[in-house]
Amino acid sequence: MVLQSGFTGKKSISSRPSIGRAREVHNIWQIDAKEKFKIATGEKHCYLTIVDEKSGSLLGAKAFAYAQISEVPLEEIRGFLLFLFSRWGKCGAVRVDNGLPFGNTRNDCPSSMGLWLLGYNIKLILNPPRSPTENAKVERMQRTSASWCDIHKCKDLADLQSKLDAV
Repeated sequence: MVLQSGFTGKKSISSRPSIGRAREVHNIWQIDAKEKFKIATGEKHCYLTIVDEKSGSLLGAKAFAYAQISEVPLEEIRGFLLFLFSRWGKCGAVRVDNGLPFGNTRNDCPSSMGLWLLGYNIKLILNPPRSPTENAKVERMQRTSASWCDIHKCKDLADLQSKLDAV
């Protein structure tokens, strides 16, 4: 249906809220974990990758001696984030998947990690389930860092972290 002055009729509206994208550096950080990969010894590990949404720059990557990020003690993740805040300054928001430790798939309440971020006045942006394109920059960085580090050939966790630091 065409209305006066060339405007078209009402368009369908998505039920998903629009969150927007970063407008400047350190406005939003994208965070994601690479999980359940094996190093040369056969041990499974994971690492957390944090990328600035505006610039696409890798801000940091931290390897953990656990197969999944949800198994990592929150103190270790918080310590890594505090290190990045001291290095780069605090961001305005983080964009994350909806699973633990940042999201909470069981109910609408924030996770412990989400509450911790809110305590630092950092907004938590949860991506919809199965939407890796919402965190495209960190997903791409994980693919690149895994390739450059040759993670499957790392001798141990220290070797993996050393290679991540070099990236």
